[in-house]
Amino acid sequence: MGVLISPHRNNAERLCAMKAYLINSETKTITPVDYNGDYKTIYTHIGCDLFDIVYAESGGHRISVFVDDEGLLNNPQHFFMLDGWADPLAGNGLVLGDADEEGETLAAPDDLDLSPTITFLSLQQVRDMYA
Repeated sequence: MGVLISPHRNNAERLCAMKAYLINSETKTITPVDYNGDYKTIYTHIGCDLFDIVYAESGGHRISVFVDDEGLLNNPQHFFMLDGWADPLAGNGLVLGDADEEGETLAAPDDLDLSPTITFLSLQQVRDMYA
């Protein structure tokens, strides 16, 4: 199982590929992707300059969803909802597993099925939710 290498770990440790899922709110797709363990590549995967982490449950697994922390500031047009999370999330998300006992994020579980957990929304649908 892969582990997210934090910037605080020994530089001699090697980054390893791990299973992740990219939630693309514009194309309304959930795609398996390889994540190399370098937190800097999260910015590229989800297309942002600053990310935050949302923790949720999916199919009996606790997951970490990395999202654009400034998503609502960038005139978002596409959103997604996670079951059990109160508000829509703007932009894309990168799904990995839970954190281990040292706080390092693990790979997405092999049997993870995100389809029943994710709902894609347009800007108008989000506006209607809060009208």
